[in-house]
Amino acid sequence: MKVPYTVDVLERCQISPPNNMSPTHIFRLWLPIPLVQHLFFFEFHHPNTYFLDTVLPNLKKSLSLTLQHFFYFAGNLTWLQDSAKPEILYVDNDSVRFTVVESYYDFDKLVTNHIKEANEFHPLVPKLLIQSSDNHVPLLALQVTLFPDKGICIGITFNRSCGCGW
Repeated sequence: MKVPYTVDVLERCQISPPNNMSPTHIFRLWLPIPLVQHLFFFEFHHPNTYFLDTVLPNLKKSLSLTLQHFFYFAGNLTWLQDSAKPEILYVDNDSVRFTVVESYYDFDKLVTNHIKEANEFHPLVPKLLIQSSDNHVPLLALQVTLFPDKGICIGITFNRSCGCGW
């Protein structure tokens, strides 16, 4: 199905845990491991500048501080050649893809209680950036979609191997 609208990327960055983090575990996993995707909608009746200048820096700092305690979310799923099973591997400077986009689609239509086409939500879901030449797959991606003077949507995509129970 055709996506009914597009979003404009305002910012795309990588958020890491604070410096001086060292991995303490390598976690054994199982396959197949499907992705989990969640969307959270919030009314937000403020100008874009307020969001970009005030809220966004706080979201990024909060994510970085959270990754200090859950650093493996910044890691990657990998299958080393000499290993019988895939592993979650975190190394210094690993990060989470964090994207901020803007949409002029009808926010109220997305949050009202009526039947909607699933493709209306596709632009709000973050993509896990997978390099075809790399044997590492990121575990988590976040996207904030700003609907000017209406609301925001926080989208989360993660590999079930690192977040069962979310």
